[in-house]
Amino acid sequence: MKYKIVILIVLVLHGNLEVFSQISVEGCCINYEYGSLMPGVSVNLHTPSGDKNGALTDNKGNFKVKIGDETECLIFKFIGCYAVKILNIPKGVKHIDLGEIKLVENYGDVQCYTDGSIAETPKGNIEKDQNIKKDVLENYRIKVCDEILTPSFEEEYIVFDFKKETR
Repeated sequence: MKYKIVILIVLVLHGNLEVFSQISVEGCCINYEYGSLMPGVSVNLHTPSGDKNGALTDNKGNFKVKIGDETECLIFKFIGCYAVKILNIPKGVKHIDLGEIKLVENYGDVQCYTDGSIAETPKGNIEKDQNIKKDVLENYRIKVCDEILTPSFEEEYIVFDFKKETR
């Protein structure tokens, strides 16, 4: 009988510790260029075992997800935009407000026809994409937990890293 009580106490405490180790993360997704709200953005939680769909933004672009210690990063995705990846989210806090997550249109994205063939990206789109990337690198910042995060581009991602040395 004593063993059953000890096991029950251990299970209850383990369950409570799991709840305390979760972090509530919230914010709002908007379009970088126009400032318009972005409903339907996919908020994915990346863990060592793969991606998990955490949430979709509501009709006002807002999201709220709970992440655990196993979450390596958050990834925000929307068709036609660079995905935003937030790495090394601080542990040991109960709540993080990311503020505005600005999704940037990918003007250099490869276009496909319905038959599967690839269309050539217009030169004007390539130039516009290069200009907007430059603007993002110079002007886009996220202030979280008293840190100002600066972006970098990695393929189709805009990356913000809490452990990045150069801020």
